[in-house]
Amino acid sequence: SSSSTVIKSFPPDSTVRKLEACKYFASDVVTVHGTVAFTVGTESFHHLLFLSGEATLQTESGSYPVKKGSSVLLPAGLGAYTVTGEGVQYVVTRVDEKLS
Repeated sequence: SSSSTVIKSFPPDSTVRKLEACKYFASDVVTVHGTVAFTVGTESFHHLLFLSGEATLQTESGSYPVKKGSSVLLPAGLGAYTVTGEGVQYVVTRVDEKLS
């Protein structure tokens, strides 16, 4: 797992399940019950693809509504973000190793 993903807080009913990984990328399915908080480090972007439900994505620059089908690219170095919702699922994809 890359050091570019830091879980800041995670409610008890929420889960992260490894979906797939290869030499360069890793994908996890995140199920949200409440608010989950992550940090996007400098080594990788986070791409979020929402599979179900409606949620609010919060970054330092603002608050954004997201729903099933929403696709959001969070750039490397963005810092902290949260996703708030109930029963929301999304896939997060990131660089798993430094590309050199």
